[in-house]
Amino acid sequence: KALYFYNDTLPAGGALWFLTALFFSSTIFYLLITKRSKKFIIPVVLFCLAAEFCFKIHLPYSISSAIIALPFMYAGFAFKSFEQKIDHIFGGCYLPFATILLFLSAFLIFKNDYVNLRTITVANPVLFYLSAIIAITGYLYISKSLEKTTSLFAIYFKKALVYIGEHSIVYLCLNQIIISLIRRRVLDILENIALLIFVLIIISIIAYCINSSRILSAVFKGKF
Repeated sequence: KALYFYNDTLPAGGALWFLTALFFSSTIFYLLITKRSKKFIIPVVLFCLAAEFCFKIHLPYSISSAIIALPFMYAGFAFKSFEQKIDHIFGGCYLPFATILLFLSAFLIFKNDYVNLRTITVANPVLFYLSAIIAITGYLYISKSLEKTTSLFAIYFKKALVYIGEHSIVYLCLNQIIISLIRRRVLDILENIALLIFVLIIISIIAYCINSSRILSAVFKGKF
């Protein structure tokens, strides 16, 4: 059920929606850019959009999320045609460009309301797509900048990112379970430990003040 329809209460199925959404989005986009299949796939896409937004029917296997993600697919497809021109303009100095893009994206994100691709909550669609595409482009050029960096930290950081990318399916399927366990167990323990340490620090400060003052020592401890 958590895979068929999105579910907020089952950690094990929390991120599985992305796998089916990615599959359908990639498949639908391929059919859209193929001349022979474009004629019959466009009405299907329009029907799915009408079902989601006009009749509030949540389609199974995250098909609605897949269709909402199609502009991202097209943006990446179109970007490939002028990526080299942008690279040539900046001459390999990508970091300032990426920083500006990320700040602009953050500004647009805060201008928008709550968004959630899984539950088809996009608030302002223009701000939703614009902020997301700008942020993706920013992270892309941060990655390009990192690729050219030869410092020891950058080398290990790149290796870590490559490792995560190679095992992304494991991270994707287990992240909700680990987050749930940490929130329910570990955070409670850490909160109690932090509270204990904080209380001990406050009491130690008070005890020091009492011992340092004759008046306070006389009042609290009966010593003159």
